[in-house]
Amino acid sequence: MLKRVQSFVVGISFLAASIGWVHGQSNYFTNVPPLQGGNGAGGITFNLSALSAPIIVDTIYCAFYTSGTVELWYNLTPINGAPTVNSANGWVSLGTANIIGQSPNFSTPIPQAIPIPVGLLMQPGQTVGFAISGPNCAYTTYSGGPSFYSDQNVGIETGTNVGYGGGGVNPSFHPRQFNGGVAYSLANQGFNNAAALGINPGLVCPGNNAMTLDVANFGSNQINSLTVNWSLNGTPQAPIPVNQLLDTIGGNGSNTATIPL
Repeated sequence: MLKRVQSFVVGISFLAASIGWVHGQSNYFTNVPPLQGGNGAGGITFNLSALSAPIIVDTIYCAFYTSGTVELWYNLTPINGAPTVNSANGWVSLGTANIIGQSPNFSTPIPQAIPIPVGLLMQPGQTVGFAISGPNCAYTTYSGGPSFYSDQNVGIETGTNVGYGGGGVNPSFHPRQFNGGVAYSLANQGFNNAAALGINPGLVCPGNNAMTLDVANFGSNQINSLTVNWSLNGTPQAPIPVNQLLDTIGGNGSNTATIPL
């Protein structure tokens, strides 16, 4: 029998003084309308660009018209041709979640939040590929005209060599235009900024279970020393020192690490 893990509270502090990210007001941008579906399948890809300022991508929105388990991926290399969505090709899974589709059909898209935290820092001029797979989602068959939609801070590219519909590792329906949106916040970059991403596993069997914590560096400096402060069911536990190099996003090394609790 599976059950949810007990209540954990996690905080991260540095061994030296640090300046973290300062989040601005949350913003939401969608390309629905002008896009209004018309087709759909079990997945879609698109590129997201930061335009004029550093942003933190908080949440991706998509128009699902069936229910099930959704998986969200990103790739720091923009999509430019039919993608193979797996870790061997630079794709990073942000996780899975159950979702109940709110769109009545693929011709009436209603973007809804995918309940998977993103927390991805993007610098001005940077473009990142995203892939959504799982329940059927509404998209538009591209036949010419605009394929890039933007506000003053972010842009969504949906057209030729970018928008591929269908689920699995190799979505093949093309060109297809993502119908959805993004919630993001503007960020002023600090020097050191580590964050806790999540505790694994999320579901466990009764008894003693080995638990791990994923941490990440979202700052502009490499980090090689931090402390994880955590509690279990309200009871503080022994702090965990981490003396492992966390590179910056886009650096040669990994900006994430997995820490045993």
